[in-house]
Amino acid sequence: MQLINKRSLQKGLAIALLVFVTNIPCHAAKNQEQSTATSTHSILGAPQELVSKSGLKTHWYFSNLPLGKATEISRIFFNNKQLYVLNNHNVLYAINGDNGTILWTKTLSKYHAPPAPVNFYEGSLLFVVGNRYLQVNATNGNTEHEFDFTFNATTSAHRNKERVVVGGEDKRFYSIRLTDKVPIWKAVLKNQPTGHISVADEKVYYVTNDKKNRNKLFVSDITEKQIIWQKTTIDNLIGTVVDTQQCFLPCFDTTLYCFETNQGTMLWKHLTGGRLEVLPTIKNEFVYQPVEHKALLCIDRADGALKWELKDGKSFLSQNNDMVYAITHDNQISVFDNKKAKRINSFYMPEIDLFAVNTENDIIYLATKSGNILALKPL
Repeated sequence: MQLINKRSLQKGLAIALLVFVTNIPCHAAKNQEQSTATSTHSILGAPQELVSKSGLKTHWYFSNLPLGKATEISRIFFNNKQLYVLNNHNVLYAINGDNGTILWTKTLSKYHAPPAPVNFYEGSLLFVVGNRYLQVNATNGNTEHEFDFTFNATTSAHRNKERVVVGGEDKRFYSIRLTDKVPIWKAVLKNQPTGHISVADEKVYYVTNDKKNRNKLFVSDITEKQIIWQKTTIDNLIGTVVDTQQCFLPCFDTTLYCFETNQGTMLWKHLTGGRLEVLPTIKNEFVYQPVEHKALLCIDRADGALKWELKDGKSFLSQNNDMVYAITHDNQISVFDNKKAKRINSFYMPEIDLFAVNTENDIIYLATKSGNILALKPL
């Protein structure tokens, strides 16, 4: 694993493909003047004039990411100034979010089964790939920790300074010591843990689902087998988002619950009118909750009141001061003014397949499965 060589940035696609095979990336994004896809006529199917009228411009564009033996990009996500791109052969690319330069690539697994949703811990990416825990350094792509579980994992993995926590198909939830990989405690559950795990303030948040609709959220001390508080819902759960002493719990029963994190007191609940199958995004004072096949809701995190609703909305993308950028199921990029609770503009981008949620800055990251990656930024 090596960091990118600056001289190689001026090499062509042929060299980039050769380097990809040797796992030493050397490919840079094209700027707006160089790229035909970001010409004066269109940006990945969207007229340039409409993009500009919405107050956006091309920040950088990466044409034809070298996929090697893979056939498509399967996922993109953003964290700590880096855009990550995963292809369908489990090769992960780390890309500088500001200029589109590939920093490193890494094969997460020789098997094509997709990894569980990633978690992040102090400059590291945490993966569950099959039955293997894999921790990758975000700076250079080096493996920091890797070991096999003795059970079939059914959740994402998270950690604190000394422990890795993960749920198993055997209806147990494990806290595993990193130094010797020994489970320090395990909670025996009535149902299988599933979905996304959160860790905050030495507490771990995990959920189980029951065919008889006795679904539970458990909040436990991460260092010992002690349930601090728990909640029961009447429909399926996918996990939690924990932020600033608030725990947000979306449920298939159409309700978004908000609890305080110390004792689990319910602060509010919001009835959305549709199934909640995606975790919400938290940005400043608002919660952005996708509602399956219905809308994207902007909810005040203080009291659960609805601020605005984007019909057919799919996800929050990024934010620039009071301007929020979101995407719909039919690939419209919409601009909302949070102060006015009003949509200002929108445009259609027909070629887009994938997007990343970015709560760190105002850049919008979009991609096609074929390997084109676009970063848009406010004018």
